[in-house]
Parts: sequence; C-alpha cells; structure tokens
Amino acid sequence: MYLTTPPGFLPGGVSPDEFCDLLIKALTKTEAAALLVDTGTDAAGLAALEKHLLPRLKQRDFALLLKDRVDLLKTTDADGVHLSDPAQLKNLRGKLGDLSIGVSSPLERHAAIIFAESGADYIAFDPTDNPDECEAIIRWWHEMMTVPSIVLTSTPEEASRFAKAGADFIAVKADIWQQPDPLAALRDIAKVIG
Repeated sequence: MYLTTPPGFLPGGVSPDEFCDLLIKALTKTEAAALLVDTGTDAAGLAALEKHLLPRLKQRDFALLLKDRVDLLKTTDADGVHLSDPAQLKNLRGKLGDLSIGVSSPLERHAAIIFAESGADYIAFDPTDNPDECEAIIRWWHEMMTVPSIVLTSTPEEASRFAKAGADFIAVKADIWQQPDPLAALRDIAKVIG
C-alpha cells in the first residue's frame, strides 16, 4: 500500500506535529511500501515536511516519494519522484539514475505503454471518472506488462476491486486523512488487500 499526503502536505485543521504523528503511526501499522508527499508549491508545506517529518524518517523501511518536486530529491533524501506531467519522464530518466520515477497516466493503454517504455518505474491510474475502464486496464496490464501498476483508491471496496483485478499496489488517496478515524480507515483498506 502507498500512502499519500494532501496537497501542501498538511490537511486542514491539523498541526504539523499531529499530522506527522498520525503519518508515522499509519506507516507503521499498515506496513506501507511508500509515502507519496505532495508539498505543493507553498513554502509552508515544504517547511512542515523538513521540520516535522523528515527528522523522524532517518531510518525507514518504505520509499519516500515526492510529487513533482525533483528539485527537492537531494535535500530530502527521497527515493524518487511521482510526476503528474509525464512529459518530463524521458528527460528525467537519464538524470535521476536509480531513483524511482512514477507517473500518473490517463485511462488509456497506449499512453500507459509509452510511459512504461520511456522508463517509468510504475504507472498510476485514478479510477475516479471511470472505475470500469480502470478495472479493464488493470486486468489487461497485469497480464501483458511488467512495469507495476498503482491504483488510487479511497475505500476498502475500491481497494478490494482493483487488487483483485491485478493492481500491483493500492495508493490511498489523501482524503483518507479527513476521515473521523484515519487509522481505522487505513486498517480497513489494508485488510482487504492483504
């Protein structure tokens, strides 16, 4: 499972320390494979990441990925970057060496194949607009491709559906942090994807 942070890193109404405490608990209790951090472009998000979370992540057993912030890879000691705009992929693949590069893909086989052939380490799909099409692509991808797929989900039902279809990883959308009990919601998702 991948966990994602809200744009700007912090959900509304929560202090940086509270959110970082929650993130650490979530990472530990769900044995997440990765944390995708979206600092946004606001300095406050980056400051919260650097001051409140990074000091707690010196020893970690999950990948730390930054959304679109290639400029922060060295200073944060991140393991890779997730690109919202896959057009950067070819240019960055040669520059980033062994660092992981994932991309968001539309629900189109051809586009996803191009990204995989251009060096993406994983392809992420968001089923929000068309869950049935996403499921069909995941089934096909699982049978035909070796580059891992990730599907963004919000509920245990979605997570179960796409895990059964063959998604290599489930990424939990950032709206999970607005749930009354985010840890319980994450545990529910973790249970169905095994």
